[in-house]
Amino acid sequence: MDVTATEEDEFKKSNDLSEWMATKILLKNPFTVMELKLFTCVLSMIRKDDDLKEYEISISQFMKMPGTTSKNVYDQIQQAGERLMQKIVTIQRGDRRIRVALMSSVETKMGGGTVKVSFDPKIKPELITLQEKYTEYTLGNIMALRSTHTIRLYELFKQCLPDGERTLTVDEIKSHLTIAPDSYKRTNDLKEKVVDKSLEEIGELTDIVVNIKHANREGRKIIGWTFVIGSNKNADNSFS
Repeated sequence: MDVTATEEDEFKKSNDLSEWMATKILLKNPFTVMELKLFTCVLSMIRKDDDLKEYEISISQFMKMPGTTSKNVYDQIQQAGERLMQKIVTIQRGDRRIRVALMSSVETKMGGGTVKVSFDPKIKPELITLQEKYTEYTLGNIMALRSTHTIRLYELFKQCLPDGERTLTVDEIKSHLTIAPDSYKRTNDLKEKVVDKSLEEIGELTDIVVNIKHANREGRKIIGWTFVIGSNKNADNSFS
């Protein structure tokens, strides 16, 4: 698998982690929830003066995730790390092209309580740019969510919080969530099985609340929805 992550200014134009991952990596090989959370968790630990050699994460962080149990958490993390090591990013810097694995190594020790992860220093500028865009609070919200669809919608709507509203077509939603165009041919299925479930989870587990204001139609056909976005003042998902 080979994908292209272009110059650093392209990263700076992007406002959400999932969009970058979707356009540069997920289009070739979609992330699982555990892969996305492992990557995000380590990303939160990176600092400008780091050499990117190794980061240590507490297993207890992952034990809080839905669907994770003490019986399989080590295997889940190890397998997620191995899959991330297979994702190759091609970075173009001027006339230089660098091909590097998204993650260099992952080490778990049964009963040890931690997982150790490392990146290749060559990818540091891109990782630093991404990390700087995320507060610990935003990362905490991502870690709380259960599906990649919900994570991507959360980050999309989080950007729209200052405006309080966002209109999306059915095609735009499918594209953002990397759902095949011929999937969910019945718009109501997309709404009930993907959109409604994601909005419920976002409202329950994150710092924002999103509701459908109204459906948008061409004739009798629903072509999308307008969403209203507000703050969830009861949320407490600081990342630690």
